[in-house]
Amino acid sequence: MKRLDIGEGTYALELEEDVGIMDAVSRVQTMVLENEHACLQFKAQYASFEYLWKEDLQATLSDFIDQNGNDGEDPPLELFDHEIAKYKKIQERIQTLQATCVIGWLKIDAKPIKQALATWVTKVRVLRLSQIIDDLFAHTRPAKGRLPLPIVRP
Repeated sequence: MKRLDIGEGTYALELEEDVGIMDAVSRVQTMVLENEHACLQFKAQYASFEYLWKEDLQATLSDFIDQNGNDGEDPPLELFDHEIAKYKKIQERIQTLQATCVIGWLKIDAKPIKQALATWVTKVRVLRLSQIIDDLFAHTRPAKGRLPLPIVRP
């Protein structure tokens, strides 16, 4: 702002030296840093699930089968059950996450990311279940003629 008293320059020097203004600027900076820290903590609870969208679902399933299968066979059903239960627990943890949060003057709406995380966990669980179903049908297909009931795929 142009000076009114001498017509040249600005009030910048006087504003920088004013104790009241320096105190107000300091309080604003402190509040901004505190809000930033709180926002990073809020973000961290969601970032802990980043592996859900960073990892390729098919690749993780292949790795699971390779690491837990024997001689080209699929892992036992108990391991699939354990894997599915693990992702169910992850889904339950996601449901407990806070969807909205007010930090200082900011209102954070995390509903879209929460919904996306729930979708990714569901995809992982469905992929594991479909692998079991595919294996079941692959093993029962040769015996289809001997079964008294027709096999109906869900």
